[in-house]
Amino acid sequence: MSITIDGALFWARLQKVHGAWQGSLKNRSFGGADALFVVTGKIDDDAPPFQRSQSLHLFLIQYEFPELAMLFTETGLTILSSDKKLKHLEPLLAAKPEGCALSLALLARNKADKNAENYATLLKLTKGSGKGEKLGVLGKEAPLGAFAEQTKEAVDAAGLERADVTKGFGLALAPKDSVELGHLRTAAKLTSRLLRKVFVDEMETIIDEEKKVKHSTIAGKLNAHLETPEKLKLLHSKKDVIDADDVEACFEPAVQSGGSYVTKLSAQSSDAPMTSDVVIASMGVRYKSYCGMIARTFMVDPVKKVERAYLLLQSLHEYLCESQLKAGAVVADVVVAAQKFVKERDPSLLPHLSKSIGWGVGLEIRDSALTLDTKNEAKLQAGMCVTVCVSFSKVALSAKERKLADGAAGSYPLESFSLMLADVVAVGEAGAPSELLTKSETRFDSVQYTLGGDSDEDEDEDDEDEAAGEGSGKGKGKAAAVKTEDGGPGSKLKTESIYDDDKPLEQSERSKLKAERLRRQAAIAAGEQTEEEKRQEHQRELIKQQAAEAAAMRKGGGPKDAGMTDEAAADPKHLVSYKKMSTMPIKASGSQILCDSEKKTVLLPINGVAVPFHISTIKSVTKAQEGKVTTCRFNFYSAGAALDKDSNPAMGAIVEKHKAQAWFLRELSFRTQVRRTD
Repeated sequence: MSITIDGALFWARLQKVHGAWQGSLKNRSFGGADALFVVTGKIDDDAPPFQRSQSLHLFLIQYEFPELAMLFTETGLTILSSDKKLKHLEPLLAAKPEGCALSLALLARNKADKNAENYATLLKLTKGSGKGEKLGVLGKEAPLGAFAEQTKEAVDAAGLERADVTKGFGLALAPKDSVELGHLRTAAKLTSRLLRKVFVDEMETIIDEEKKVKHSTIAGKLNAHLETPEKLKLLHSKKDVIDADDVEACFEPAVQSGGSYVTKLSAQSSDAPMTSDVVIASMGVRYKSYCGMIARTFMVDPVKKVERAYLLLQSLHEYLCESQLKAGAVVADVVVAAQKFVKERDPSLLPHLSKSIGWGVGLEIRDSALTLDTKNEAKLQAGMCVTVCVSFSKVALSAKERKLADGAAGSYPLESFSLMLADVVAVGEAGAPSELLTKSETRFDSVQYTLGGDSDEDEDEDDEDEAAGEGSGKGKGKAAAVKTEDGGPGSKLKTESIYDDDKPLEQSERSKLKAERLRRQAAIAAGEQTEEEKRQEHQRELIKQQAAEAAAMRKGGGPKDAGMTDEAAADPKHLVSYKKMSTMPIKASGSQILCDSEKKTVLLPINGVAVPFHISTIKSVTKAQEGKVTTCRFNFYSAGAALDKDSNPAMGAIVEKHKAQAWFLRELSFRTQVRRTD
């Protein structure tokens, strides 16, 4: 194998690690160590898959070298290894940039004296660094082999005080550079597509055809897509230059259902068959040694308590990703904010919330230096990447709570349930939002399936729900879940239609749905834009256009420009649409969305009544087309979500004033078959 080490990258990263150690982290996370000593032994197949010494090798020299020792001192880095390995490192000496104050020295192993002279040199360098009293080591690692044993004996004989610097190295490596972020984005993309393109389709088929398939069998199929180059191609387009040798699973995928759940990274897929209740799937893909992870919960015919718990968990997940994970935030404060968020909304679920709500991610799937718990006082920095993993575990269901809706016979099959959501997030620059790297829908109506009975009464109720614009997919037909383009749950299970005519979905129509999914996959594999990607691009253009128009409108005579003070501009009276019901448009209908441009108001049908919303209360609007059905989603400004620069000052004042005691409407979704605008 040809080994080529990027010299410029090595020196830049050496300076980064050295600067972190000699800077603010020295006494807090590096334990005041005067020198740092890292040793790797022989290759050990039984060793844990992610170790800090391996991460340091991959970060600095881009390869893992067994039987190598690195000594960091105040003046630079000294490496002890065999002649063969040092030949790969010698080009680094000539690559040293001008102005770099650090040095690099290479020592060749000497079997004749069992490295006695080399160890004496390393000890001399250690005692000449700082006070020369404390040596930083990776305390939990125990490298194997003769070289590692000799080195350990030499360190013991030196009699130096030792400090565990595992966390220090973790925090030094936590802020990612542009190269690392690129690898993490690719790993996250592959992980997301593994969930959407492979797992969701497999799960839907099992539910649809009522198959008995083991959790472990499903997990095996997920792994097969990473281990087989031809199957791997389904997870990326041609424009993505991905070598199959650079891709592997971070951990064994975990698929769980049937009431037995482990909401941890260590979860395993059992040999029990998957059941149609609450299904938790977690998986991770490693690209060029950088890790991605995602976890989603899917629900079949969930009872109200399961639904409410999931809605809270999804809101918490969104709250953390959008407003809490930002540069400068203290990790412990983020966790406390998460606990407060749950306690204020449903105190009964707080004991079931995971103690840790995430961890650092990068070269290691779980970096303990950035564990998101109340004990961690580390500050988040721009470029740090974390896996946000929130869950409710072992939530009990009483006999009453297990009763099915509408007096249906039987009861919910689970006596307790768990829920889990996990995504990789990159912390943004100060004042900028964080970036969600793994992308798959989390909204309740996108991850729940309805399979109930076939009665005419239930079908009539479906029609009423559709007419009211609830769009939650709660109908009692064989299946009311629709697969969204962004990877939500899939095809019409069984044969019942969700459309108003209640005609059964024929086999040919189901084939069309499958064919459409295959066409989308083929388009992605060919590097072409799918219809959804075209729609999203058009949406982005519209958003830019609307933002420009809004800015122009404010410049042309908004309340602030009329000579008002900040306090006057933030007066909520500016958001009054109609002072009396009699002034509302005559054509306002309880079954139609109406825009009143004169009053800058949108009237939305809620329970048969047209309810006015001033446009300043609306954060964004999205429209999606799925077969015959059009879905329109309105997102509103609310407490816990950041206000953008174009938001009305009055809306900001309202949110700030009432955020502690008021309930906010976050979103409304409407679904229709009628493609008509008046």
